[in-house]
Amino acid sequence: MTKGLIGLFVVFLLLCMVEPATGMRLPSPGSDSPMGQVILQVPYGIKNSDVMNSTGLVVRDSVITSMVIVESYSPAPFDANLTVEIPKPFLPVKTGEEFEIREEADKYVLSARFRLVTEFDDWYRLLHIRIPATIKPDKYLIRAKACLTGPNRKTQNAVIDRQATIRVVAPEELDRLLMVPSINIPADMEGKMDEKKGKNCLVLRSGLGFLGKLLGSGEDDDVLPVSFVAVHMINRADEDAAVLIGWEVLDQTTGQEARGFRISKKFLELHGGGDDRIYSQILAPAGQAIDFTLPIFADRERVLAGRYVGRVYMKLFGSETMLLSREFALTVRKMSWSSIATTLYAIGVAIAVGLFLMARHPRLLRRFKTRWLILIALFGSVKFMVSLVPRVFLNELFNGLLGPFSGFATGLIREGMTSVFVMALVVLVPLPGVVTLSMLMSMVLICMMGNFSPVYILFMAVSMSTMEIALYLTGFTREKGDEFTRTKTALLLAALGVGAANAFATFVDYNLLMLLHRLYYAKWFVLANIIVVGFLYSALFAPAGVMLGNRLRRVATE
Repeated sequence: MTKGLIGLFVVFLLLCMVEPATGMRLPSPGSDSPMGQVILQVPYGIKNSDVMNSTGLVVRDSVITSMVIVESYSPAPFDANLTVEIPKPFLPVKTGEEFEIREEADKYVLSARFRLVTEFDDWYRLLHIRIPATIKPDKYLIRAKACLTGPNRKTQNAVIDRQATIRVVAPEELDRLLMVPSINIPADMEGKMDEKKGKNCLVLRSGLGFLGKLLGSGEDDDVLPVSFVAVHMINRADEDAAVLIGWEVLDQTTGQEARGFRISKKFLELHGGGDDRIYSQILAPAGQAIDFTLPIFADRERVLAGRYVGRVYMKLFGSETMLLSREFALTVRKMSWSSIATTLYAIGVAIAVGLFLMARHPRLLRRFKTRWLILIALFGSVKFMVSLVPRVFLNELFNGLLGPFSGFATGLIREGMTSVFVMALVVLVPLPGVVTLSMLMSMVLICMMGNFSPVYILFMAVSMSTMEIALYLTGFTREKGDEFTRTKTALLLAALGVGAANAFATFVDYNLLMLLHRLYYAKWFVLANIIVVGFLYSALFAPAGVMLGNRLRRVATE
């Protein structure tokens, strides 16, 4: 028993002797130290703060910018002795007064002494290194070494090594290693091409100010980008490449930078200021492809519609070496006066319809019998269920299959079935106002499903008024008698009247979207929708509605 206790006591003494020795062990050169760390970036932008070695890609006959950082992890102050070794034939330039430069046979040694006083205190400097044109393409090593000494020189000292390998290549080889196969404009923030606006085309919002915001035109263009540049880049090198990608717009005549295409002052104020030029630092991983976007800003007050030259350029980050400068024709479109006039017309019609309904709705409703009002509500509800609900559920399917042409498929349901129910109801109740009440019923149901927007209200106001005028002029709401709706002339007039009314409403709808939602549609696309969706579908189904109304009326009188 006594021998066992003595053995345990001996083991305890040994552990007490080993632990202090372990705690006093100094970090080996190059490893992380509790006192601090050294970060060496060659060229500037290569992230190597957490690794022992890094490899940067540079080109000969250039000047690169590098950075060395010494950071303190110690709450107590310590002195630092930093040396940076740059091999010949590299030549350090613009090193600053803090460094002393000593030339040796095969290298330049830069040394600096400084003091860090508290935890997370740091010391950093930029180093500019010239790479001569005659240097042999190869890999070279640049080394930084920091000797840290605290108040207790026996226990508070460390030596930290950092080294960066750089690969020097010829300019023609760099063109092969860093490639940009595609640049797409316009695109969204994720880099997806916006097919509706056309390639290399920017569409600026109208600038209706408060009125535009009130009508649902979205955020202010002075804050948000109008579009994005989508860039696809491939790095075929075995090293990471830090590049600077920039975007600018040039005047087509002078070749100088065009006014109004830099980052707006409001955007900079919201994000804490900064440079108003558009550029971004990109770290392209070795042997990989990368996709990224650059924002496009345009001051709608200063930028004029017309043709410009868009330019995307790429440099090695930390140098002035130009890797890419690609120019292409850029078209800027602003909303036409016809869109503005159409929007103002729609606003006037909406105000007029609203005032008329508020002032004359008692007199309007007195003209309708109770059974007619029930019939109008029934037709409005059925029209909503048959023509609009299926379109909502099939919209995503058609969008996936047909893309921007999905409106030709959904329009067949929307316009076709709407024309059938409107004409059937007018045959049964041939009075002015019946279309307005029916459309109001459908509009209320649609708004209850969350489809309410000022643009939709304007469109419905124009659609109601236009359809009322068309049906009155063609005789359907002028009480011509039951015999009129049974003639072939009535079928032809229904096709022409309803088709023309819906075609005009479609024209107004696209102008509202282009002006207030800053959407762009090619002229042929708008014209095709007006002819096919607006006129043709309505003209084909309106006669069927007349015949359906005649049959329902005959059934009701039997």
